Amino acid sequence: MSFDDDCLQLSGFADQLEGYLQVDHIFVPGSFVVGFEAPFELGKTAFLAMWFIRMRGELKNDSDGPIPVLLNVWAGDFAGDSLLSIVLSFVSELEQMQSAPASDLSALKKVAKQVAWFGVGYDRRYTQAF
Repeated sequence: MSFDDDCLQLSGFADQLEGYLQVDHIFVPGSFVVGFEAPFELGKTAFLAMWFIRMRGELKNDSDGPIPVLLNVWAGDFAGDSLLSIVLSFVSELEQMQSAPASDLSALKKVAKQVAWFGVGYDRRYTQAF
């Protein structure tokens, strides 16, 4: 899926967001989170997928550019722990990057494992109280 297939003509909106991110990065170094809120079936997921693919393609040309990580809360809702979904999204993206240091990937997998065990322990204590 790309903006070539975009029936809603949202490529211009993606251009505006990217321009904002480029300026914001100068003043606020580090990560940046973009969230969208709109009624059901207005194209949020499609837009994010198209924008993610475009940004990932641009990353191949500019290794200093932002590393996009797509977190679809509906797709990761099975985890039961939002932090685990976030960490697993980072792990997934690093696994797909050929230039990602193995130490970074290993560290994130360790964090994911710790978060998962924390969640299991929390659930046991919670359920034992009843």
